[in-house]
Amino acid sequence: CFLESMHMEKEALLMVAQFCVNAKNNRVGYPYILSVAKNFAYQGKLTCEQLNEAFEELEVQSKDIKDVLKALGKTRSTNFEDKDLFNKWTKTLGFDLGLILRVARLIKKPAEFSDLDKKLETYYRLELVNFEDIKEYEQSFEESIKVAEKIATKLGVKLTSFESTVELYLNKWKRFGFDNQSLIELSKY
Repeated sequence: CFLESMHMEKEALLMVAQFCVNAKNNRVGYPYILSVAKNFAYQGKLTCEQLNEAFEELEVQSKDIKDVLKALGKTRSTNFEDKDLFNKWTKTLGFDLGLILRVARLIKKPAEFSDLDKKLETYYRLELVNFEDIKEYEQSFEESIKVAEKIATKLGVKLTSFESTVELYLNKWKRFGFDNQSLIELSKY
């Protein structure tokens, strides 16, 4: 039995069921409720008090996530995957909501949470934590894409995506001291 194996209070499981019904507008089955209950149990949310705190946090997050969805040009409702990614961005990577919203507005539409996730992971890896640095990086990256396109054309190479070319080759060559114009000129030979 779920309650015995997970050590969750009966009332807490009922709260989870009510939460799921409210979240999915009565279109929810037992497997979904059980899955959500397991997730809460794995997080250590086993009592009514702990679940109340979790639900309040989720309610605040839902508003923030809706703002992010709006910035991405989406009108769909939030889901648990969105909440997991939002927690990753704010708690694990340390980005604040304001920065997340500004980055979301920069992404070409239509965009998904996964697109925003890739951007934020890149910024985290590059230690870009303020918007001006991010904006400068994006402008430089767009310029590098154009340079990579010119080089590929001169070399007679057909590519469908230039992002990996920029990351693997162009950035390395720039670290060696080459500028964009020099790289374009060298590609002629």
